Amino acid sequence: MSWLDAARDRFFDKEDPVVPSKIPGRTVALDGTLVDNLLGFYCAIGEAVNGPGGYFGLSMRAFHDCLFGGFGLEYPCTIVWRESARSSRALGAAALLAYLDAECNDELDPIDFAEGLAWREATRAAGLAGTRTLFEEIVETVRSVPAGNGGSVTLLLE
Repeated sequence: MSWLDAARDRFFDKEDPVVPSKIPGRTVALDGTLVDNLLGFYCAIGEAVNGPGGYFGLSMRAFHDCLFGGFGLEYPCTIVWRESARSSRALGAAALLAYLDAECNDELDPIDFAEGLAWREATRAAGLAGTRTLFEEIVETVRSVPAGNGGSVTLLLE
């Protein structure tokens, strides 16, 4: 986690902030061989989008903010997730359950509390049954970027 903290701090340094390169139509290559767990995903996507030592979230909430806020991405863009089958195995049902325990207990928005609790419990049940994975959650999040304002994100799994 300290590497992700350092990457975030470097990108949000008030005295010398990193300005992400925004190139419309850009293709970003995500190296799935670097994704052994969720923290590995955050590191790999940060470097894919914003270069070595790059930041693109250190939690799913921050990843969502970066993805939907275009932090380093100018829409439309394409993300090519290389070795995605390897990442899929690493980000399986057990990883989903670990994510729910680590990131989804205290971060539920009070306004949407009932909806958040229902999602968390349904997702936990699916993870326990082995019918839902963290990889699927991430893929759906990326593919849910709405078209508009110049496009969306295309995700290609290789």
